[in-house]
Amino acid sequence: MYTAKEISKIINGNLIYDNSKNIDTFTTNSKKVNSNGLFIPIIGQKYDGNDFILDAIKNGVVGCLITKNYKSKKNIIRICKKKNIALIEVDDTLEALSKLAHHNRLKNKDTILIAITGSNGKTSTKDILYDVLKYDYNVLKTEGNLNNHIGLPLTLLKLKGHDICILEMGMNHLGEIEKLSKIALPDIAIITNIGTAHIGLLGSRENILKAKLEICTGLKENGLLILNKEDDYLNSINLNNHLNICRYGYDDITDLKRKNNKINFKIQGEKIKINEVGEFDLINSILAYKIASHFNIKPNKIKKYLKLHKNPKMRMELIKYKNNLIINDSYNANYDSMKSGIEFVLKKYQKKYHILLYLGDMLELGEWSKYYHHKIGTLINSSNIDVLYTSGNEIKFINEAVNNLKIIKKELKINSDNDYKLISDSIKLDLNKYKRSVVYFKSSRKIGLDKIVNSIISE
Repeated sequence: MYTAKEISKIINGNLIYDNSKNIDTFTTNSKKVNSNGLFIPIIGQKYDGNDFILDAIKNGVVGCLITKNYKSKKNIIRICKKKNIALIEVDDTLEALSKLAHHNRLKNKDTILIAITGSNGKTSTKDILYDVLKYDYNVLKTEGNLNNHIGLPLTLLKLKGHDICILEMGMNHLGEIEKLSKIALPDIAIITNIGTAHIGLLGSRENILKAKLEICTGLKENGLLILNKEDDYLNSINLNNHLNICRYGYDDITDLKRKNNKINFKIQGEKIKINEVGEFDLINSILAYKIASHFNIKPNKIKKYLKLHKNPKMRMELIKYKNNLIINDSYNANYDSMKSGIEFVLKKYQKKYHILLYLGDMLELGEWSKYYHHKIGTLINSSNIDVLYTSGNEIKFINEAVNNLKIIKKELKINSDNDYKLISDSIKLDLNKYKRSVVYFKSSRKIGLDKIVNSIISE
C-alpha cells in the first residue's frame, strides 16, 4: 500500500496533485484499472501512453503518472484536480516503473525470488515450478509471457508478503536481462538452455550465452545459479565466482521408462510418474523435483504435484479431435524448439498415425533465417510425414529443401481473418481423408496458427 506522496519520493517525481488516497495496484493499460490503482503511461513506438490518461481516469484510477513534456499536460492537471486524481510528473515513466518495482522488491526482501531465463522453455519451467510449490507456499509468478522491461516490474509490484516469487526474464539484446536482474535481485537464477532464439539480433550462441548469464548480475551474494547440463554451452562453462552452482540433467534419474503417454523414472530413490506431452516434460520435472526438495517439500507431495501438472496452452498442448490428435505448439518458435518438436512428434506417433505438420515462420533470425528454415526443411525431407502445410514469408526456405515426392506440400496464404476459417476447413477435409492423424502446429506467435487450431476444434 502506497500513497502518491510516497510514490513520488520513491521515483524522484514531482507531486503535482495529491488526493491522500491509498494506492495498491499498478497498470500500464488504461482499460484494466482497479479502484485503488495508479496508471503508468508508457511511451512506445506506436503510442504515447499519456494520451490514455483521461481514459484511465474515466475507468476509475485514483492516480496517474505523466511525463514532463506531454503536450496536453495543463489540461490533464486541470481535470485531475477537478476529479481528485493524484498526479505525479516524471521525466521517464518507464524508469519510474522500474524504480517503483525495485523498491517494492526491497520492501518484500524476505520473499525468495526465483528468476528464469533461457532460449526455450521459460514459461513451461515457470509453470511447473509454480505447480510444485503453490500448495505449500504463497507463490507469485509471472502471468502469461510478461517477462520484459514492462511486464517484470508490473509483476514485482504485486508482491505483498509472498513466500516465493517466480519470474521469467526475456530479452532481445545484450544488457536487457542485466537490467531486469538488478531490479528483481533474485535469490535463485535458472538458465534452461542456450539456443538460437534472437540469434538474428545477437549474432551467435556465444552472445546469447553472454546475454543469459546477465541474470547473475543481480543475484544475491551466495545466490544459487541452476544450469541445465544437457545444454552443451551451459555444461561447458566454468564460473569461478561467489555463486553456488547447481546443475540438473538426465543423469539425476534412473529406471526411465516410457509407455502409454506416461514417463516413469526414479529420482533420489523416489518413483515418479508424469504425463508425456513434449520435449521439456522430463527435464522440467527433474528441475521441479530438485527445486521442491530445496524448499523442503516431502517426496510424496512432490510426486503428487508433478502428476497434477498440466502444460500451458499453446505449448505442446494435446487436443483430441475425433480420431485424431492436434498438438498446438504455436505460442512461439525458433529453430531449436521447432526441430525438437518435430522430432518428438515423429518419434512418438509415426508408427500409429499419419503425420501432418503445419509450420509457420520462425522470426527474429535475421541473416540466419534462410539457413535455419532450410535446416528444418532438410529434417522434414528425410522424415516419414504425409502433409506439410506452411504459411509465412520465410517458410519458402523450408519448402525449397523438401523435394520428397511422398510429402504433399500445401503453401497457404493468410491475408485476413477469413483465411483462418478457410484453412481450418481444408485441414478438416484432410483429417477425414487420412483418418487417425496427428497435426502438429508450430510457428512464431505473430503467424497466428492458434486461430486455425481454435477454428478446427470449435465445431
